[in-house]
Amino acid sequence: FSKPKPTFRNPAHDRFRGFNFPHSQEMMKIFHKRFGLHQFRFNQLESINATLLGEDTFILMPTGGGKSLCYQLPACITPGVTVVISPLKSLIVDQVQKLTTLDIPATSLSGDKNENEAARIYMQLSRKEPIVKLLYVTPEKISASNKVVCALQNLYERALLTRFVIDEAHCVSQWGHDFRPDYKRLHELRRKFPNVPMMALTATATPRVQKDILNQLNMTKPQLFTMSFNRTNLKYSVDWIKKHYPRDSGIVYCLSRNDCDAMAESLQRAGIMALSYHAGLSDGDREYVQTKWINQDGCQVRSANCCCFVCVLGHLCHHCIWDGHRQA
Repeated sequence: FSKPKPTFRNPAHDRFRGFNFPHSQEMMKIFHKRFGLHQFRFNQLESINATLLGEDTFILMPTGGGKSLCYQLPACITPGVTVVISPLKSLIVDQVQKLTTLDIPATSLSGDKNENEAARIYMQLSRKEPIVKLLYVTPEKISASNKVVCALQNLYERALLTRFVIDEAHCVSQWGHDFRPDYKRLHELRRKFPNVPMMALTATATPRVQKDILNQLNMTKPQLFTMSFNRTNLKYSVDWIKKHYPRDSGIVYCLSRNDCDAMAESLQRAGIMALSYHAGLSDGDREYVQTKWINQDGCQVRSANCCCFVCVLGHLCHHCIWDGHRQA
């Protein structure tokens, strides 16, 4: 398969192109040495420059298009803490582990942290110069925990709250396919922390959903970086997985829990180690699948619905679409 071909470069983004900004030299050093990358993908450089210049940004890229780099690279360059709001604990665990392997200080505040672990994280955030560069939280944690909000307020008052990143931003919109009530409450972030830049990321949003996201998050003058998320050229087959990724793993995204279970069973019958992962599983079962997937221990493929998985490591698939391992 081939990558989706960009068809249009927005002239309004010309001022964000190039490498002549005060941050450019440090940015490229980290890009090469820390991330091990050598070439930006479509709209990555422009969106990274925009956020480093303090702009609100809305980024629509297909799965595997490199959305995460758009906030992870800036987080390594600017002082302070970037707060990433993500809907799934499994995705948070995966991101934090990946960043840790790159020697980028990242952590999360989620319900599975015990009291001592949470206390250590809050202590790190209260330091004069926090070591943590990226803090991952769920929208439910932001809504329900006064302690988290107080920690953010403390960072804000010391000018150390660098930016908010809203991952899977389509969850904000009531017109989106995966609306989450706690996401809608994120509009309070702009009221409480008015000077903090915001970045919204999604791989799937119609024009109506895009407009609603910007409205719900109070993003009044954001820079919009969009490209088609329709990837009709992608497909997968069992033989293709076995031939090209015999020892790797990936994810198949399905539309429902039943689809996840059926897909995992189908792949198992074809001789591929697959497990399903979705909200219908207990916390223990989800942790079991997540651990086996990450460690490539008896789980090559993970099947999931829009927030559920069928396990095959290192790749992403949208039900009957297989996407090889790439920048996330």
